[in-house]
Amino acid sequence: MKQRTHTWLAIRAIALLEEENEVPGLVRLLKPHIRGAAIGSWIPDLADARKGFGDIDNHVFKLKPYHGSGAERFIRSRRQTLRSLGSHRQVSAFVRKWGDVLDDAWWRQPYRADPPPGQHLANRSMALFTTLIDQLILGDPKVARLVPGTVRFAADLDPGARPRTEEIATYCFMLSHFVADACQPFHCDARPLAGYSAGVHKELEAHWDRYCGPYFDKKRLLASGDSPGTILKRASPHRSPISWFQHFGHRDVAKIAR
Repeated sequence: MKQRTHTWLAIRAIALLEEENEVPGLVRLLKPHIRGAAIGSWIPDLADARKGFGDIDNHVFKLKPYHGSGAERFIRSRRQTLRSLGSHRQVSAFVRKWGDVLDDAWWRQPYRADPPPGQHLANRSMALFTTLIDQLILGDPKVARLVPGTVRFAADLDPGARPRTEEIATYCFMLSHFVADACQPFHCDARPLAGYSAGVHKELEAHWDRYCGPYFDKKRLLASGDSPGTILKRASPHRSPISWFQHFGHRDVAKIAR
């Protein structure tokens, strides 16, 4: 995905959390730093963030058909997938609505991802998530006021070593990048048709970029004087999103899925 799409998704997630009011402490931590920490949502794609890897695909989880031993371990039926996702998720309704695109043979085909060590998208996400938990526990007094419970050893910590809200917010935005990439169908597909230059991958990301609008471009957002509340409102859907199938056509997507 491009920078503005990653930024829009991260900020929209904060807006949804605020609307649901289920984790108000997290919203109070993130909201004041929306503009400054937003750079975290595109840091993983920047050249300097790839030092030590030297490969543009430094966080991937590309699945491809698997024909090795134990293939049954890499098959998940449609029913199992829907049960794991949960009926409350929009993607579940999406799969049920367009279930005829993927026939029984597709669901019986095993897929496996085998990313190089250190470049595994899911592992990197879990590592960052665990780090964020530690940061919240070790956070400075401002962070501690937003986290339930008491950390009894907090007084023994070096004050300069305790994470600040700005730091935690930036890492949260970085995590949002990895989660967004894990939900991008073409980022999880190793077949040639999913390549960026193959056509539909590039078209889809350009479509999302237009939908999000230039307000979330890096230079414009960082220079913005808008309040966090205003920025959250700008991330609200300004029109009904065009579904992937409506945009590219049922027949084209069926061909891609196979």
